[in-house]
Amino acid sequence: MTAAFVLHDLGAASGGAPWRAVAPAGWRAPDLPGHGVAPAPRHGAYDPLGPATLARWALGGSGLVLGVGANAHGALMLAAGGGCDRAVVVDGLWGAWRPPEDQVAAMYAALRRTVDDEPAVAAPPGAGLDPRTRHGYGLHVSPRFCARFWGAVRVPVLAVETPASATPAGERAERLAWFGGPTDLVELPSDDPAAVVAAVLAWDGQR
Repeated sequence: MTAAFVLHDLGAASGGAPWRAVAPAGWRAPDLPGHGVAPAPRHGAYDPLGPATLARWALGGSGLVLGVGANAHGALMLAAGGGCDRAVVVDGLWGAWRPPEDQVAAMYAALRRTVDDEPAVAAPPGAGLDPRTRHGYGLHVSPRFCARFWGAVRVPVLAVETPASATPAGERAERLAWFGGPTDLVELPSDDPAAVVAAVLAWDGQR
């Protein structure tokens, strides 16, 4: 198994610890900023580019990046930019598509929730989970955007779908067809990191 870098989900209470507990040799699963022992970002904002940049530095352009949930987007950004040679996305093919007006309404609702959340607007903690992470990245996408973006991903991609996924089961194969390179789909009965790692090792061993 070559090098791999895990981008745990945004807002994961345990950070990268559950992944480190089952990671094979050569895998790295750090606490991302604002999680576990990693301090919150100094600029006070969260976006998927930050985790993707950490993975790019660690992998140096080769190896596997695994992105979970909201950070699957960062993993695919890295893959599209040539920052890895394989990508795994866990529950990362987005949910049901919403019309633009619903997305705008959701954006303003999220802003209101953040402003009304006193811990989220206070100074971030020096360690532990930053309350701001519970409000997500605020990303809005469409089928057209994903088809164009994912079409730029030429490296092999494994999509791991679990019961925690928001992607409609009947649309998963169609969405994978939008990628520019080879894809595989694995559906697991749980999102347990050990089960995900086993699926990734089996997939990677067949390549």
